Amino acid sequence: MVPLEEDGSGIDVFAQILRGKPDVQTNSERITMGQMTTHRQRENSKSESLVLESSSKYLSADTNRTQTFERQKLHSGILDEVRNGKYSIEIAPSDLIDFGGQNTYDMTHQLFIQHKGSFLLMFDGRFDLHNKLKDYPEGVTAASILKHWVDSILTYTADTDEIMPMILFAATHRDKCGKNIENLRKSFKEDITNLFCNHDKKNHLHLETVYFINAINENDEELKQMTNQIVIFAMKQSTWGQRRPMQWVPLELQLTNMRMRKYNILTKDHIAKVNELNEDLALNESQLEDFLNVQHSLGKLIYYPLPLLDNFVIIYPPALVNILRSFVTCSQFFPEKENLKSILHNLTVTGKIYKKDLFKLWNQDQFQQYMPNDATKEFIVQLLIHLDILIIPKAFKHTDCSNELYLVPCMIKESRPVNCFPVYNQGDKTIFLRYSLISGSIPSALTYKVIGAVLSVWPLKEENDRPCLYYKAAVLNVVEDNELRVWVDNNQILVQMTNAQSLQNMSKDVAASIQECLTWNLESCIEFYSRSFGRKIKLTDVSKLYSLEVGIPHHTDVCFISVTKVNDTDSWVCEQGCEHSTRYLRYWIFNRSQDKCEAGCTDHMNMKLMSNHLRMICFILIYLVVFVAQMEYLVGLSKDELESEPNEKHLVRLGSTFGIEKFKDYYSKLGMDATTFENIAYDFKMHGSQGIISVAMIKWKMSQPLAKKTPTMNDLFNALGDSDATHRMCKVRI
Repeated sequence: MVPLEEDGSGIDVFAQILRGKPDVQTNSERITMGQMTTHRQRENSKSESLVLESSSKYLSADTNRTQTFERQKLHSGILDEVRNGKYSIEIAPSDLIDFGGQNTYDMTHQLFIQHKGSFLLMFDGRFDLHNKLKDYPEGVTAASILKHWVDSILTYTADTDEIMPMILFAATHRDKCGKNIENLRKSFKEDITNLFCNHDKKNHLHLETVYFINAINENDEELKQMTNQIVIFAMKQSTWGQRRPMQWVPLELQLTNMRMRKYNILTKDHIAKVNELNEDLALNESQLEDFLNVQHSLGKLIYYPLPLLDNFVIIYPPALVNILRSFVTCSQFFPEKENLKSILHNLTVTGKIYKKDLFKLWNQDQFQQYMPNDATKEFIVQLLIHLDILIIPKAFKHTDCSNELYLVPCMIKESRPVNCFPVYNQGDKTIFLRYSLISGSIPSALTYKVIGAVLSVWPLKEENDRPCLYYKAAVLNVVEDNELRVWVDNNQILVQMTNAQSLQNMSKDVAASIQECLTWNLESCIEFYSRSFGRKIKLTDVSKLYSLEVGIPHHTDVCFISVTKVNDTDSWVCEQGCEHSTRYLRYWIFNRSQDKCEAGCTDHMNMKLMSNHLRMICFILIYLVVFVAQMEYLVGLSKDELESEPNEKHLVRLGSTFGIEKFKDYYSKLGMDATTFENIAYDFKMHGSQGIISVAMIKWKMSQPLAKKTPTMNDLFNALGDSDATHRMCKVRI
């Protein structure tokens, strides 16, 4: 949405929708409307006492108290109706989320955009859609933001007859527009129609009307019409009236009541205990897992069945939005305390935040309700790392090893310097890649996830003790005299690789590995957000969503050629009529069919006498060197890295290289006794072998301070003591 001023005329519209009474009757159907409107408050249901025999207590306000439950059991009459297949509901519940309109919040949006949702895009009706907006880069208007939102919502929408998602438009502040309302309404409708009349997915846009609402009037007629229209769209979606397992009903009711009582994040064990109260209707272990996965896919809760994440469930997804706003926020919302304000100011300047500072922000009262103890906070940290909102940087000068450091690319406000991505006079030093998405623009969440992916693989370049991380751009060190520059512009991701001396000194193996790594990251990001959107997509179909070109500088411009054509010709004529050699452009591509080196090849590895089979092995080894060890030629970790403290991600990665039996021996070499491992294996047997190993590794790290030791990478390396030690440690560094 276009950001609205918080004066009651725009923000309160969501509360009005919640209080609305659309003219719809429903029996056994259930709406799963997209998360669209507000999470500002949840009102307790008057009928709640009819469902539960006794209320539950989740004692979490004090971080030193153990989270416990009193019995939360459904009335026997409800259970009997479920058993007999006669249970029905008279209310179609909706998930309602208010997305922040400011561009700072863009990173969070894609996590909550569902393909079965209805989306209401609002803008301030007091101003023309083409007026420039303050607090935004030059040239940004309400119209351009509306276009960005439409593209973000519809990027992952498949070409089917499915009506959802559906997008509606509304202008606010009608009460402050005097007598010119009808002319403004007509103007808004014409502008929005012109903006989207040729959109290739305009069947998902409700262009018949632009609602012009007065949110401070609870009886506003247009607000009621808008609410009714949203419900009509919900009833047209394919899942309306869809049958679900009747056995899920008791647990769904219990979770609904817990949300009403403002429970946000529960352990999986707590949910299992509540489930056991449903007697013969209780789900078994595999059924509970299926239930959580399906509810996650519907956006009803957040659950990832992964090590370090699968012990918690966010039963109220908007809680994660509020948690993110503790540090992904705008300056006008910074806390008043100077020490907290300083943390956020430094974050916007450098993109860095320490874990200890993150916990200081989370100790504020408004966030304690979501994360009442350190265990929950640690879970949120791991979740944000998994979502690439927090990035563990590849390397930093002056990194404080006593405290974990993260990058938050979406909080960087500084635009890239004019001379940051030079083109002129770079023809003999630089080659380019260009990824172009088919959609009109790249959603900001995808942008930051791509930037975050490269930051976790290659170290950021630093100038004047400041990392070269900018708004949707980054400069990285690859190897020796090679620099990698990545930036996003509209629907394109551009990559520039430069060698300080000459392209002749650039390794083709490094360039090709970078291209494959970037392509894999982009496709993984698209696939991730497609799943978050609720759409299944085949990996073979992901490549159809973008095109890839390679390019070379020419004067002040860059000339590009499709990557599918560059291997078929030694030169090509660009659009400007100039002929260019493709020799160095082919560096981006692994040529798996080449039997011998080109004439004059000076590459450091002589490929002339190798068979295709051996060359493939060589390419794979080079790829591992670049992607895993950053071209340090398999010498293992540097001295500084060996002396650094491993974080949880390092431990999980190292643990993933072991089977359970070999790990037992390794664990004893780390100085941990067999009884400790047996207890962990018993307590976490439901998590599988990799979950057990991950927990055991973290337990080892936690045990070191108790023995007055600081855990280091060197401890992990020395305990390996086998020929695969370097290989295993390289995997830790990915």
